[in-house]
Amino acid sequence: MLSKYQKSLPVDCSIPFDSNLMRGKSVLVTGGSSGLGYAYCEAFSKVGALVTNADFKPLVDGSNIPGVQFIQCDIRNWDEQREAFSAAVSTSLNGRIDVVVANAGISGDDPFLHDGMKLPAKSLFTPLLLSDY
Repeated sequence: MLSKYQKSLPVDCSIPFDSNLMRGKSVLVTGGSSGLGYAYCEAFSKVGALVTNADFKPLVDGSNIPGVQFIQCDIRNWDEQREAFSAAVSTSLNGRIDVVVANAGISGDDPFLHDGMKLPAKSLFTPLLLSDY
């Protein structure tokens, strides 16, 4: 059973982070085969965390990051997500996942915009330039 949540003060970023605190922790990274996800997997692995990379595709160059297990997972599929979480728990020293990095995303064409809608000329996606006003 989890203990009751207690509000704490904001994190003091002036205190150096002790990466040894991550040694032996279980970390699940979605989308860890490329880009930022790859960097997360590599960084957690280097400090001794037990990392599970849940991604649709294996690493691009076919290599492995030492200390990282790969689980093929389409994050749109609930059963595959459950399998990825179970795999991470199975390698955990404490029977739980300590850190989840929800990094996976889908790039490319967005079918959401194929219903005839067009983004307005000025939108949240367009940087506001003072010269425009």
